[in-house]
Amino acid sequence: MRQGRCTFPPEPLPCAASIGRGSRASIVPQRATKPANLRSETPAGVVQELYALSLVHFVVRAPMFESASPVEIDPDRLSLTGCFQILRCRLPECNARSEHTFQEWYEALLWKMSRERTEPRHNRTNPRVIKQKMSK
Repeated sequence: MRQGRCTFPPEPLPCAASIGRGSRASIVPQRATKPANLRSETPAGVVQELYALSLVHFVVRAPMFESASPVEIDPDRLSLTGCFQILRCRLPECNARSEHTFQEWYEALLWKMSRERTEPRHNRTNPRVIKQKMSK
């Protein structure tokens, strides 16, 4: 790296090298047994795909936040996959020829997303504890 110039990303992602060589292991530690759903075969393609997935996540989460505000609920109480499906179904209906028609479509989208709720989680039956090594 030259002085005064920065490259982005500053350092390669740790998963890019392993996935690019043919390994299809997931990058999420909890799901190491499930294969990743990445189509790219090169490290640069994997990095590009990860950036695209994070961008899509933001594009779905931003309207979720806007739709949760008027009804005064936590945006985490809305279903991410449900809102993603609503956005996929409603996007072809978008008519952005005028500001008024786009605003009507967007308000209907936010109303529909605000109805896509998740079930409240139940409390754990057993509390979380730190594993302790048992000696013999």
